[in-house]
Amino acid sequence: MSLRVLRGVLWMGLAALVPAGAAALWHPRRPHWISDRAVEEIDLATVRRWSGGVFWIDARPGAMYHREHIPEARHLPVEEWEERIDRVLDAWHREIPTVVYCAGGDCDASREVALRLKRDAQMDNVFVLKGGWEAWKNTQGE
Repeated sequence: MSLRVLRGVLWMGLAALVPAGAAALWHPRRPHWISDRAVEEIDLATVRRWSGGVFWIDARPGAMYHREHIPEARHLPVEEWEERIDRVLDAWHREIPTVVYCAGGDCDASREVALRLKRDAQMDNVFVLKGGWEAWKNTQGE
């Protein structure tokens, strides 16, 4: 292979990597492993040590939220984002940390909602509750 052909192949590869990298970083449906670092997971013991309150957001489906939820938690499931985001933002106070939770275990809804709050609603100081609702329920009565 000639040097000229090799140089052309390298430039084509570089030209393909630039838009692919940009899409991976900024596309709304980018892989979750790229943006997971943007939202910190926090444990309940740390949240309970905070003074000044917490703005809770429940990302679970409606039936679960209506059955039981953290007191004062706002309901914002991913699938109802458009219908509910304005009400959530009306209640939000910038100076209070926001903690999003879902069912726990393998639930990714809280991470997705937290990422959208940071990216789309320009909220900062947003966290995901490690262990979600199950962590909260398991510590009640302590």
